[in-house]
Amino acid sequence: METMLEQIANAIADALVGGWDMSLQILLIVIGLDYLTGVACAFKTKAVSSSVGYKGLIKKSTIFIIVILAAQMDRMIGVENDLFRNCTAIFFTVNDALSILENAGKMGMKLPAFLKSTLVKLQQKVESGK
Repeated sequence: METMLEQIANAIADALVGGWDMSLQILLIVIGLDYLTGVACAFKTKAVSSSVGYKGLIKKSTIFIIVILAAQMDRMIGVENDLFRNCTAIFFTVNDALSILENAGKMGMKLPAFLKSTLVKLQQKVESGK
C-alpha cells in the first residue's frame, strides 16, 4: 500500500515525465555516478572548485528539465510509448556514461576498450537517429 507521499510523488512524476520507469532510474544513477567521478577526478588532479561543481549540478538539473520537455512533447503529440522522452534519456545516459569513462581515464584507470567503443557507437546511433 502506497503512502500519501508516494502517491503524490508518483502523480508528479506521471505529470512531468510520464511516470518513473527503468530508463529514468538508469539516467538518474548514471548522472549521479558521473558527478561523483567528476568530483573524484577533480580531487585526484587537484583541480577542485566549488564553482565548477555548482555548474555541474546546474548542468545535471538541466538534463532533467530537457527530459521533462521531451515527455511533454510526447503528451502533446499523443505518442503513447514515451518515444521522445526515452530517446532523450538514452542520449543523456550514453553521454554521461562516456563522461564516467573519461573521468576514470583521467584518474589513471585502465578501461575495457569494448565498453568505450560500444558507448561511442551507441552515441553515434542516438545522435543520427538510426
